[in-house]
Formats: sequence, C-alpha cells, structure tokens
Amino acid sequence: MKKSFFVLGVAVAALASCTNEEVVDMPQSRAIQFGTFVNHSTRSSVTETTEQNLQKFFVFGNYDDSWTSVYTNVQVDGGTVGAEGTVWNPTQTAYWINGKKYRFGAYSNGGNKIENAEFNATSRVLTFPNYSVDNTKDLIVAIPQEVTAKEANNGPVNLSFYHMLSQVKFTFKNTDAYDYTMKISDIKVNAVKTTNVTATYAESGKPDINWTTQSVSTEDYDFGTLGDIGELEVLSCVQPEDVEQTRRLLESGMCKTELLRSDSCLHIRITAESEAHTAMVEIRDEHTRIIRVERDSEPLYTAQPDEQKDCADYQSLNVADIYAFARTVQIEEVQEILDRQITYNLKIAEEGLAHCYGASVGVTLLKSYGDDIKNVARAFPAAGSDARMSGCVLPVVINSGSGNQGMTASLPVIKYAQHIGATREQLYRALVLSNLIAIHQKTGLGRLSAYCGAVSAAVGSGAAITYLYGGSYEAVCDTITNTIANVSGIVCDGAKPSCAAKIASAVDAAILGHCMALQNRSFRPGDGIVRGDVEDTIRGLILVKLRRLSSSRKNTLSGSWKGNTSLPSTSNR
Repeated sequence: MKKSFFVLGVAVAALASCTNEEVVDMPQSRAIQFGTFVNHSTRSSVTETTEQNLQKFFVFGNYDDSWTSVYTNVQVDGGTVGAEGTVWNPTQTAYWINGKKYRFGAYSNGGNKIENAEFNATSRVLTFPNYSVDNTKDLIVAIPQEVTAKEANNGPVNLSFYHMLSQVKFTFKNTDAYDYTMKISDIKVNAVKTTNVTATYAESGKPDINWTTQSVSTEDYDFGTLGDIGELEVLSCVQPEDVEQTRRLLESGMCKTELLRSDSCLHIRITAESEAHTAMVEIRDEHTRIIRVERDSEPLYTAQPDEQKDCADYQSLNVADIYAFARTVQIEEVQEILDRQITYNLKIAEEGLAHCYGASVGVTLLKSYGDDIKNVARAFPAAGSDARMSGCVLPVVINSGSGNQGMTASLPVIKYAQHIGATREQLYRALVLSNLIAIHQKTGLGRLSAYCGAVSAAVGSGAAITYLYGGSYEAVCDTITNTIANVSGIVCDGAKPSCAAKIASAVDAAILGHCMALQNRSFRPGDGIVRGDVEDTIRGLILVKLRRLSSSRKNTLSGSWKGNTSLPSTSNR
C-alpha cells in the first residue's frame, strides 16, 4: 500500500503538471505571435517558475535570407503560460513572410532583460556572456523547432521553456542517539557566481546547456524549507489522512492493480488518466529508482535500469573467513556501527513491547511463554517488527537493506549475551559473525526475493549464539545447516505485520539449530535441501529462489491481480 501510494503520488504529480502545448490558430493574421509552456519535468529550478509568476520573456528571431534578424532581444508579454487559446505578442510587431524558414530563441530571467544576450541563428545557440547567478531569479530558455511560414493561418510559435539553473537538495543524517535533535540554522555553498552559459538547440526539444565557470563564491542562499528526506524515508512525510484517502480511493474502484511480468524483483508501473491527458511513472530495481516518466505517451525522463549495486563485493564471502574475521577484527573498526545497532534496535523492540502495534506478536510471546531466554530471544525482534511494520518511526540499523533483518540478526544475540553475562567485546564479535553470515546468504538471493529474509538473519543469530557459548567453527557450521534445513521454506509476502511471526519462527528454529549443534547433532547431506557442506547448502538457497521465481512466472501467465488489491510491499522492511 505505502509503495503504491508513493508511486501513484509521483504519477499524479506528473499528470498535474500537464500543460497544453497546443495553441489556437488565428486565421488571416500575419503578425508573429507565441504560445508558451514551462517544462516542469526537469528537476531543476531555483525560484519555481509557474503560470502565475512568468509575466514576460525576451525573444530573438531570424529568417533564412542569410538569417536576417526579425527580433533582437525583444520583450514579449500579454499571455498566460500554458493557457489554451492564449497568445503572447512581441512589443515590436513583425509579420510572416510566406515560405521563409524562421528560427527563434527565447529566455526569461525572472522577467529581467539580459542586455548582452546573443542568438546565433545559424548554429541555433543562445549565449549569455558573464551571466551572474541570482538566487531570486530563474533562468529559463526555449529554442523551438524551425518554422516555415505559410500563406495563411500561421499559428503562434510554440515555446517550451526549460530551466537552466540547478536545484540543490540537502539530506541531513543524524548519527547520534535516536533522541538527539539537530537544528540546521545556516547553509553556505560554494557555487557558480559568474559564468558564460549557452543553450544549444537539440532535437529532443530540451536545449543542451553548457556552463563555463569564471568565478565562484560562498554566500547565503535561500533554500526555503529544509524538508528533504533520505532515500529510505520517502514515506516519512505521509500523514495518516493521506493513507486514509488512498484507502478510500482504492475502495472506490478508481484504479486496478495487475501483476507485472518482469525479470526484476521490484518493478512497478503506474498510469494515471484524466479526461485530456495520461501520465505514467515506472520504478525498477530499487524503490526510489524512477526509470521512466511519460506524459501522453511522450517520454519526459528515462534512465537505464541499472543492476542492483552494493557498496562492497560480497561474492568472496565464506563461513570460514567470516568466523576467522569475527574472532580477530580490531574492535574499534566495528564498534561505532555495532553500538548503534545495539542502541537503536533495542529501543524499537522495547517500544513494540510497551505499546500495541500490529498483531503484537512480541507481547503475545512474552505473555504466553514467559521470560525464558529462548522466548525472550524470539519476542524482542518480533516486537521490533511489530512496531516497524505498523508505522513506528524509530530508527533501525539494517542488514541487507532490511530493518527486519537487522533486528533479527542482532536482538537475539544481544539478549543471549546479556543472559550469559558475555563481555562487550564478545557481544561485538558475535554481532560481526551474525551480520556477515546473514549478508553471505543474501549475496546469492539478492535484496528482494520470495525467500523470507528473516530466515537468513535468524541463521546468522543462531550461529552467533553458538559462538557466544564457545562453539567451534564446526558447531557454527552445524547451526547454520540445521536452521536452513528447518525453515528455508518460509515465503516472503512483503513488509507486513505478519513479518513479526515469521521472525519468531525463524529465531526459534535458529535456537533449536544452536542447541542441536552444541550436542553434536546436525542434519546431513540429503536431508531436505542440505548438501555436501555448509557452503554448498547456502548456495542451494539460490536454487530454492529460482524454483519459486519460475513458479511465480508460470502463475502470471494464467491470471492477474485486479480490483482492490495491492502489490506486495517490501520497501519498508
């Protein structure tokens, strides 16, 4: 639901920005006139240019008798941006010459004339020498297609303006404790102050922009409200009333949802329609990666759907090296991030136990089974998931891109360390082992798959608990094998309250796997998906994923989701 809401919002925004580029012909008129449209598809703006605040612009024009000048930096006004049937008239009147080819260039600098602006009609280049950037003005330009004058009924020249300045976005990250508040009171930016800037005609319609820096300065800029959000917090500004409105829209039957056949694990395409226009937004591979935006089937933005990328190469990971690294790593190299993992993840688990979130799986476990360590180790990550899946905004240190997996890989280990009185260093090393074992399994599975990530994280926890109890490398391997053999069949159905129950089940299996390993008991090759050794068994998870994916694709051939259904959501896990 949340992810669908996000993408729908982007699509509706694109639709809302639709501006009619068509203008009405004016029969019998020989005077050159213009129609305007400000292209809102660009992500660039300084002071937002809208229909309301663009009152005039300046135009150059030439025709093809040695590109004789018609207009040289002439003011144009009297129209309304994008308004159907409206026209803009130059303050100097010129008339069409039948059969001649015309080339135009236009700009607006917050309504201010740039005296030294130049237009080369031959190369179709607008030049602004020694342009001084002013954060109160938005420089926009238009270089339309070549126009051939007709004998009669020459309509207004359509000018699509594009922004030439760049919007600067800031995202601030607080790495201190969750309850520590920062206030940003001042920003200074090293930015271009004076430059030679050119705009060259391009077939796409959007001019090619070139800046030649002459000077930079550090000064205060008006950035407006500092309300930008990080990639993993794209839904943080959504209010309860927004969610409720979205739910009502879904229930009204205003949209339908169908399963999209795709090779990507995350692929969403949203199309919005009005009486006059359509808009489409497509997301692929990552929940914030927009790869295509269309209006009326015309592309406004396209990007290549890059392969998922991790910050590091995990392909070389193996259990033996992970075990050795956990035992020998310099604590100061991992202490900072592990301290955050301990603090943050404990806090959200406590929040989930203190209040009613989701299905209250964590609370139910403690009330039903008491405070035995085996139960506490299940209840804490389940409670954290209860809270996170039901809207709690407390931060979580993740694993493999998932908050649920981050909590599952850490909280059982933390609680067991507290239970047996382990030292802080022992806890750090156990957490290193748990996190890396979880990542090792996910390397082949990918960030998103039908394979429940809680299982991978619980496997890591079980291995770390065995390590805390002094288990050998062989015992750690047996714990991994025992857990995978038990609960590898849990299927991911997206980020939902049911994740808490799956976490509890996976951790329970990991604890059983740990207990078996300490008694020198383990499943052997041929027992279910268990293969030759621990690495073969982990690699076998990829086969599980592929088989499920193949089955899923077969299902797409025979049916689709329609009506009031929503796509499985995984972005907030």
